[in-house]
Parts: sequence; structure tokens; C-alpha cells
Amino acid sequence: MEGVFMHDLDRLLSGRGGDYAVMEYAVVVGSAFTELRERYGVLPVTIEAVGFDTGEGMNIKVNIKNISNKTIENAEIKLLLTPSITPLRASDCEITLKPDEERKVVLPFNITGDRYRAIVGVMMTWGDRAEERAFTFLPLQIKKPKKGD
Repeated sequence: MEGVFMHDLDRLLSGRGGDYAVMEYAVVVGSAFTELRERYGVLPVTIEAVGFDTGEGMNIKVNIKNISNKTIENAEIKLLLTPSITPLRASDCEITLKPDEERKVVLPFNITGDRYRAIVGVMMTWGDRAEERAFTFLPLQIKKPKKGD
């Protein structure tokens, strides 16, 4: 993602999302602001959704790294609820990251509804302030069944 366009914000605020729901646009915009904050060194972490794992159900893989010189305690990583994605009960993850520590987190989810495109969003929070959060996402394209299947 290279930036946020004004029409993206307009779609988010007006609810005219085309193939995507308002919450999915919110996840994308949150991720764009997270990337900007990472580039300007405002965040103590980097977060990146790196792929899906379909070994046992659906899972999204996320890399998280503490780039600060302080330990980050009680960081919570969770899937965001969007129209086609339902986090599984055990999907929330709480971790502690020491300085320069990197973690790979796998979060399970179910696909619901009959949409063939979805945004799978992840949020990480730490601390007590609203600014202490970061977002990432991956688009998911579901193969449409062929007629007669």
C-alpha cells in the first residue's frame, strides 16, 4: 500500500464500498496509517500480515517485531470482525516482546457468508492509550464455485 486516497476515505465514511464493507475499508485505512507511522518511527513495533495457512482450517500469519529498546508487555493481537471473517474463539493472542524480539503469530478464522472477496484484518494493541495500536491486513479471494457444482 502506497497511501490513502480521498475517495477511500469518502467510501469509508459514506458506506459506498463497492465489493467491500465499510469495516473492511476501515481496516485498510488503519493499516495505511500504521505503515506511515512505522516509516516515521512513531511506533515501537512493526506488524505485517505475510500469508494464509490452510493446513488445518484458515489461518492468517503475522510477523511482529519490537523495534524499540523497551519491553512491550501484554500486547494483544486479534482478528477484526468483518462481514465474511469470523475469528475463532482461540484466535486472540497475548504476548510480551523484548527489545528487538520478533514473533510469528498465526490466527485462525472461519469464512462466513457468500462473498467471494474479503479483507482479513489484524489489530495489535498495547498499553492504555488509543494511539498504542497497529493494523495490518491481507485481501482474500475465494474461488467462485462453477455452475452445477
